[in-house]
Amino acid sequence: MILFNFDDVVLKTESKVTHVGHIIAPNVYNNIISDVCYTLIHNVNYVLSGIMHCSYNIKYPVFNLYCTPFYGCPLWDINGHYISSCYVTWRKSVRKLFDISWTIHCNLFPAIAECRSIECQELCHISQFT
Repeated sequence: MILFNFDDVVLKTESKVTHVGHIIAPNVYNNIISDVCYTLIHNVNYVLSGIMHCSYNIKYPVFNLYCTPFYGCPLWDINGHYISSCYVTWRKSVRKLFDISWTIHCNLFPAIAECRSIECQELCHISQFT
């Protein structure tokens, strides 16, 4: 059972609630992050099939627009251990997108892709959440 406090009135709900496509429930982060990782992998493969031969300055904006699954990330538990699998999946996707060798350290990705790290991007989304 989930309890919400609304105008000093405690509302009781079911053990799982869906709001604007987001599931709110205790211990749901593993399912959410695994769905995000699956969606990211699927979208990257789909997008790359259409733009594989484009230049890198076209690939990253398309990747950023269509593949990064940040919708609802302010609801994620960024201190949980599940979030690291999302970060790893993003870094693997960037490697695939830019054809980066597995020997290149991931700290260089922001310089290569001319973007912020995935952790920084997520924190920016969370900080803009109202």
